[in-house]
Amino acid sequence: MIALQVLKTRLVSSLTTIPTKSQWLQVMGITFTTTSVTGILATATNFINPMEHFDPPSRTTTTTTTKSTSQQRQKLQKQQQREELKRKRGEEKKQQVEERKAQRLAIKVAKKKQQEEQKLEKHKRLQQAQQKMGKFATQEIAVLVHPTFFLQLTTQKKYGDKVKELIQNLQEAYSVQPYDVKSGSSSNDANSSLSFDGGIPIQWIRKDYVKGGAKDALQALQCKESHRYQHLHRLVIVFEDPSKFIKLLQRPHEDDDYPKLETYLDKVLFQWKLDWDIPSSSTTDTKPSIILLLHQVADEVHRQWNAHAKSKDNRRSSASSGVVTTTAAPVSDAELHDAICFMLVQHQIECLLYDTMEEIIDFITKMTRALSEKPYQQQVTELECIKKIKADNTLAEQDLIAKANDCWVRQLQQLPRMSENFAFNLAQHYATPRQLWNAYQDPNLSEGEKRGLVSSIIQDGRENRKMSDTLYRFMTSSDVKELL
Repeated sequence: MIALQVLKTRLVSSLTTIPTKSQWLQVMGITFTTTSVTGILATATNFINPMEHFDPPSRTTTTTTTKSTSQQRQKLQKQQQREELKRKRGEEKKQQVEERKAQRLAIKVAKKKQQEEQKLEKHKRLQQAQQKMGKFATQEIAVLVHPTFFLQLTTQKKYGDKVKELIQNLQEAYSVQPYDVKSGSSSNDANSSLSFDGGIPIQWIRKDYVKGGAKDALQALQCKESHRYQHLHRLVIVFEDPSKFIKLLQRPHEDDDYPKLETYLDKVLFQWKLDWDIPSSSTTDTKPSIILLLHQVADEVHRQWNAHAKSKDNRRSSASSGVVTTTAAPVSDAELHDAICFMLVQHQIECLLYDTMEEIIDFITKMTRALSEKPYQQQVTELECIKKIKADNTLAEQDLIAKANDCWVRQLQQLPRMSENFAFNLAQHYATPRQLWNAYQDPNLSEGEKRGLVSSIIQDGRENRKMSDTLYRFMTSSDVKELL
């Protein structure tokens, strides 16, 4: 007890005071003693087994640390693998989303493109259908006018506002181009080479609307690409000054065939082929259809004859004074009409006489319209000339007998002088052509009785033997050219 009291006192003092060297030694001795005693007692009582429970601290710490580091490394590797796998999956998923998005976008674009192509194709088919009906006829033809023609008509006051209005209407309805074919450009040059000795040429070109129309045809003409447009072989020559045409009719003898006029026509044909690059040795198929529009030519003939009569009176007065002068007689009305017939018969050239320039412009407009609509005009057949008899629409669809009877009535009406009442009365007795044919084949009837078989049937209360005879000959005659 004393020892424990002393130990307690020393422990308390050691906690409150700084131990000296001797005190340190004492503490060490006490610690060693107590530890040894405790170990011996624990071993003696089998509380611990030194062979089993002995584990050096350094080895346990090293093994634990190694295992912990390896586990952490494996855990970190697994975590990195999971993150890498997650990242790859994310990228693959993102790539798949982008691919699906790109595919949807591509499908959408392709579908939109297909819809646009279908829309364009539908619009093209609609335009082609409308073109076949002639809906764009006015936009397919272009009028080639000599540059000086409309310029003279609109600037000269003698023609008035009516001519200007007609020219404006023509230009609004069609593509009118001042064009000099020889020079190959739009020009207002009054000295153009295409003026046929006072005659002003007018020509036409065209192109289908779906291929570009008149505008593209004019561009092709400017570029001299003749394969891109259709040149219509029509040539209209307007003689605004009638005296220039009358000069062509002058001839030295009355028996001559207008040599000046023939020379002029040959020059026109040569110039036309030259302008359109047509060989002069080509066949007559390339010869244009020429029409001459003569402005106030008859009035000019009368005026010249009046002037000639006045000059004749002057010559008589001068002859009485001793001065004799002679002048040739002007062209007469008979010579004018003879020259017109000569051109029509010999050269197939038509001449039209007009009193006003308004009529000439109106003719050009109408001819342009006719040329534009010509490709879409259908030739009239004989079937379209026959009067069409409408069927009876009140008949039931299942009533085939009534339909056949109605057809037989309409067939009978095709005969001359066979009215609807006559046909209906005959169909009441002979419902089909077969029944009427069998009646005509009856051997007990004579030829005369057969000819008058239906005379009392066709017309109520009267005999119509003429119509009956016509029907008999129609049903039995073998002569296809027999007149009914």
